Amino acid sequence: MTPAEIAAVVARLRPDWRDASAFYEARSEALAGLRRLATTTCAGCPAAALHRRVAHLRALLAAERERTAQARRLLAQACRCPSQPRHPDARQLSLFALPRA
Repeated sequence: MTPAEIAAVVARLRPDWRDASAFYEARSEALAGLRRLATTTCAGCPAAALHRRVAHLRALLAAERERTAQARRLLAQACRCPSQPRHPDARQLSLFALPRA
């Protein structure tokens, strides 16, 4: 039921003391149409499109934050200067073992 149809039903509502059931049926029909309109979302309306865009941008922001955090962890790990190498290369050890002249 479109909003125009609901408006027409509401405009025709007239209490009738001889037949109250017809009034209540028409009123129930109008209320049911209004409830359907209130619960359904229009995929083409601007508000729904904005909600989808906001959700998409939030997902992109979360992904970018994770990439930034990962880059920071990698940079912190690369900046650590251990006093001794964890896995010394045998060739490097032989250079240090040479006697100085």
